[in-house]
Amino acid sequence: MAEKNYSNIAQLCLHCGNETILEIKSVVKDEEYEIDADDYGREFLVATFYTTYTLYKCPVCNKVTLKSLEASDIEIGPDGKPYDYKNTLYPVQTGELSSFPSEIRSAYESALKTRNIDSVICAIGLRRTLEILCYDQGEKEGSLQQKLNRLSERGVIPKVLDEASHLIRTIGNSAAHDVDVNFDTQIINDMIRFTRIILDYVYVIPKEIIRIQSHFDNKVLTQKGQKSHQLD
Repeated sequence: MAEKNYSNIAQLCLHCGNETILEIKSVVKDEEYEIDADDYGREFLVATFYTTYTLYKCPVCNKVTLKSLEASDIEIGPDGKPYDYKNTLYPVQTGELSSFPSEIRSAYESALKTRNIDSVICAIGLRRTLEILCYDQGEKEGSLQQKLNRLSERGVIPKVLDEASHLIRTIGNSAAHDVDVNFDTQIINDMIRFTRIILDYVYVIPKEIIRIQSHFDNKVLTQKGQKSHQLD
């Protein structure tokens, strides 16, 4: 029997909500090269992109999670090491929870942990996540509805997500106050998905824009440097 490999730190399983050591089922490493050419048609290497795909299996629910770790040789930190970007590809996510402020991440993770245990508690947890988001964005007075409205007016939450945020608030209110309420899996999954989209819009997308702009600027500088060197 082959020896099993496990992650060196506990990770959150987004299927069952347990934070545990995951079994590593497979690791695949991939490299892609960006090639350009000078005015004379001579090709040169612009950048190398590295991606590591890791397939994990949760020992609690036996479901799998696929994650990626991306890096390149043109995005280097002050310590001389490449910046790396982690993503959860399955179950479908849009970025790592580490991008969120710690209190928001904690509230969101707590909600995830109850998604398959108690739908009512999960709904309340997602509502609380939005409460903390409002506080973090400077909206501390009034009802959650009023705070979300002000975030929308300020453009922190776009109009297209405004209705989604109020839907999460309404369902969370129902979970907190209606004794006989219960939610099916689809409703909870939709609430989780919309909450994640809102959090990504506020905390992840601005950082991604900066990263992409930096990558573009570095590429332009590299190309100019290559052509200047060739002309010399």
